[in-house]
Amino acid sequence: MFGVATVAILFGIATKTTMLCTVAIGYKGTSLALFRTSEKYMHGLAGSVILVIGIRMLYWGW
Repeated sequence: MFGVATVAILFGIATKTTMLCTVAIGYKGTSLALFRTSEKYMHGLAGSVILVIGIRMLYWGW
């Protein structure tokens, strides 16, 4: 049982570390790009992306 708990904890740590690093790199990368003119449309764009992904998940049966 100790082995299962160890693997689960290490998996959780590795997953969270990977996610944090990916978000940090993405955030740093997008801060280098100039989005000043289109910044007011970003919330709508994000909502559209979520909507499209949701529709595709329904269509593909996920």
